[in-house]
Formats: sequence, C-alpha cells, structure tokens
Amino acid sequence: MKTKLTDRFIRTRKPPATGRLIITDTAVPGLSLRINPASTKNPEGLRYWLLRYRPRHQAQRSTVLGPYPALGLAEARQRAAETVNAANKGVDLIAVEARQAEEQRRAEAKVRTIQEVGDDYLAHVPRGRILSADELPLFWQALDRIPDPGRSYVRVLMLTGCRREEARAMKWAELDLKGRLWSLPSQRTKSARAPEVPLSQPAREIISSMQRRGPFVFTINGERPMTVHQVKARLDRETGIKDWRLHDLRRTLRSGLAEIGVSYEIAERIIGHAMPQLERTYNAFAYRDEKRSALERWARHLSVIVTEGLAAPNVVELRSGT
Repeated sequence: MKTKLTDRFIRTRKPPATGRLIITDTAVPGLSLRINPASTKNPEGLRYWLLRYRPRHQAQRSTVLGPYPALGLAEARQRAAETVNAANKGVDLIAVEARQAEEQRRAEAKVRTIQEVGDDYLAHVPRGRILSADELPLFWQALDRIPDPGRSYVRVLMLTGCRREEARAMKWAELDLKGRLWSLPSQRTKSARAPEVPLSQPAREIISSMQRRGPFVFTINGERPMTVHQVKARLDRETGIKDWRLHDLRRTLRSGLAEIGVSYEIAERIIGHAMPQLERTYNAFAYRDEKRSALERWARHLSVIVTEGLAAPNVVELRSGT
C-alpha cells in the first residue's frame, strides 16, 4: 500500500488481524511504516519506521529507523531523506553512524570506568564532603550555562538525592508525572526493594520539560542514557570548584534534611538507605506522603539558598529554567 502519510492517517489506521501491514510513504523514497497485529502490550499494534536505500555501486540495505510515535513522521522523513541523499553519494550513513557510536561507546566506557574507580576511592577517603551554602548557589547558577540534558540531570540529583546512576538511567516508563512519583525497579537500585521517589513540584517540572527522545529521560541520542563525566568537568570549570563528586549532592541533601528537621527515619528512606533487618521485615509502609512533604521542604530550603541566601525573607520556587 502506498500513500502520502499523515499523522492522522497513522493514528487512525487499525492494526491487521494477522501478518504485518506495510504502508509506503510516497513523500520520501524508501520510507515505509510497518504495523504489527494488536497485542496485550501494544493494543494499537506496534508501529515502526523502515527504510530501504541503496548506496551508489552497493547492494540495497534496509534498516529500522525507530518506533512511532517516539519517532514522529516529520523526524522519520528527515532521517530517511538524509540517509537516501548520503546513499546517492555512495555513503552508507547508517553504517558510518553505527561505527561512530560503537567507537564513542568504547571511549565513554573507558573514561567512565576510570572515573568511577576514582569516585569510589574518593567516596571512601573525602566521605563527609557536602556542598556549603556558599557553594550551592555557584552550582545552581553554573547550571544555567550548561545545556540539557546535563543541566536538568544535575538539578534532579540536587532535588531528589538519588544515586547518580539511578538518575542517569531514568526512564519515562518509571515516571508518574501527574502523581509526581518515580518508581525504580529493584534491579536498578542497591536495595532489594523497588523504592518510590516522590517528586517535589520543582523536580517534576524539570523532568516534564525534557524533550522525549526515546525511553530514557536524560539522553542525547534517544538510544542510551547520557554520560556524566563531561557535565562534571564543565561544572568544575564554571564554578572553579574541583574537590567534589556527584555523590556529594546526595550527601548534601541528606545533611540538609537533618538541618530542616526531617526525622532520621524519613530522611534515610528518602535516600534509599537500607533499614535495619527487623524494620524491613515488619514495616512495609511506604511513607510516600511523609517523603513527599520532606522533599518539598528541601526544595523550598534549597530555593532560598540558591536564589537569595540563607537570610532571605521570601522563598522563590525553583523552576527548570531558573
């Protein structure tokens, strides 16, 4: 089947009872949409983009560009056109980008491994490091000069106290933004339980402002989570402060919760520390409202520090673009 695709046409097209429905877009050569039969997981039928192209003097190739609607019609056409134009010049753009991505992945893995070893060492040796009331405004203001996703990633760390890797791999599927709740699967945490992280209003607004580019919230290419070493290095340059680690933001929040009078039991649950065995066995209460209230208080307290200083008479709400 061939037609000039529109979003309305795609949304209203019913999935086939059996087999696969392939609709070729007449606007861009080689681009088509495949619709699979309905399933429990995908009641509207899994829909994804296919592209067939032939680099000059080479065999025909085919590739999956991505799922619809995560990859929209306009984006799919642009991607297809870029690939076809490159193919007409004898360049297999898909293969080139795959090689570059693999080289980048290997380089990032090497850098990340070195950094994580250093972080682990320093976490055990500078263990009591927290950011002071003088340093926090420097960090928050420096983040204004850092592009997303790095800016929002660090601010979410500051507002939730979650672990670096937990936030880095945050997925849209884990979030209930309307209910302001982030539910982490147990395999992504150090705890055997799957923790709930209530989101303060500023944290929710920051996350909601992120552009959706695939399953991950903090991503550049939509396929995998962002890397953090470049963000850390940029903050070092912008603030002039280098004797710190991202883990210090977690410790800073924990110390701040104590400062504003949050109880030990609630503060420890907020940052996901393991509770004593007896407590884990007999107390399964989630403390969701108590944790949310504490994190809202922390957000207001942090707002005072980063916008007007500790002696400020008014509280200024944190926003994603402030």
